[in-house]
Amino acid sequence: MKTYWFYFEPTVFVSLKSNGLLLYDTITGKMLEYSEPRILRFVKKLVSPANRGVVAIHDALLNDHFLGPFIREIREYFMGDLIDTSYSKQKPVRFMVEPVVEYDSKGLRYAPYPSIGEEFTGTLHSIYVYINNTCSQNCTICGYAYRQFPCCTMSRKKREKRQELDISLMDKMLDELGSDSMVRWHIQGGNPFEYSMFGELIERMKRLKTPIVFYCHYLNLWGNEKKIDRLNEVKVTLKLIVTFPLDKKNWVRGLRCFERGEPSLKFFFRFLAKAIL
Repeated sequence: MKTYWFYFEPTVFVSLKSNGLLLYDTITGKMLEYSEPRILRFVKKLVSPANRGVVAIHDALLNDHFLGPFIREIREYFMGDLIDTSYSKQKPVRFMVEPVVEYDSKGLRYAPYPSIGEEFTGTLHSIYVYINNTCSQNCTICGYAYRQFPCCTMSRKKREKRQELDISLMDKMLDELGSDSMVRWHIQGGNPFEYSMFGELIERMKRLKTPIVFYCHYLNLWGNEKKIDRLNEVKVTLKLIVTFPLDKKNWVRGLRCFERGEPSLKFFFRFLAKAIL
């Protein structure tokens, strides 16, 4: 009987509750959810302080009706892997991410509805909301840095299907956090102007008492003048994402949308190499 070390990659965030498990790969954005009790018990043991994300398993477990497919799926999406213990007799070291904010929330584990807890805002500074993944641009950096810093766009070619934030989820977030004047909201895409509920989103954002940062690629400005005007209805700073080489014609054409000086405008320049500088 062979023995393996099974582990999650350090880039995988694990959220384990009494009735469900969420795994999120912070590099690819892939999410996996499970509710099978045997899987939950296995992961609870895996991420316990004693095991720290690495546990020894026998090869017979790979044929288990529930755990076998679970382990195969984790490996398929490169969210974890197996190491033959004959190559590593000592347990591998794996550093686990432990978000402080979860320990500050009261009743988070037992809330009967999706909740962020009662004392979440004590350490909360910013909220980044990705409202869609649709964008007609094809920036090289999106494939390498998707969601790794606050201003990503994502081409249709790099996603399996069109995805949008359900406006009811926005309502839920606003109900719980919209009254906090210390939290800054960042609205991102894709191309947020292609969000099918854009008008409804503006109406929701009017409830916020704090400044809002709205991200958009400069090539997505032209043709969206009416939606840009709607941003003036709320306190918004529009942060333009600028990639290189610069399309000078569309750069000038896009900036003409702001000849009246509104909304407040800032720039985020994204470089792939020092040679560009």
